[in-house]
Amino acid sequence: MHKNLRMLREAPEEQGLEVDGKSATTIKGLSKMLPMISESAFRYHQAKGDFSNWMMRVFGDIDLAQQIREIRTKHFMKRQIDARLKQLKRSPFSTTRLK
Repeated sequence: MHKNLRMLREAPEEQGLEVDGKSATTIKGLSKMLPMISESAFRYHQAKGDFSNWMMRVFGDIDLAQQIREIRTKHFMKRQIDARLKQLKRSPFSTTRLK
């Protein structure tokens, strides 16, 4: 599987990320989840490195993991994730099924 396709895929449920009663199994799902979680939950999980570790472990997206590691706001993290998704979808290796 090409690296970009791995990053755009849905992870198995047991590899999902759970934060503040919400869960995500895709990078896009994390982007959608961020506005719905509390600030305290965001800060807690960000301080532990949960978001970047999940990005590397489950999707192998080291670039995005490094970009979001030091981010301090949900809004800015969402912007970084959305920009990365846009970049991945423009790749010649992505397919129209992965939206």
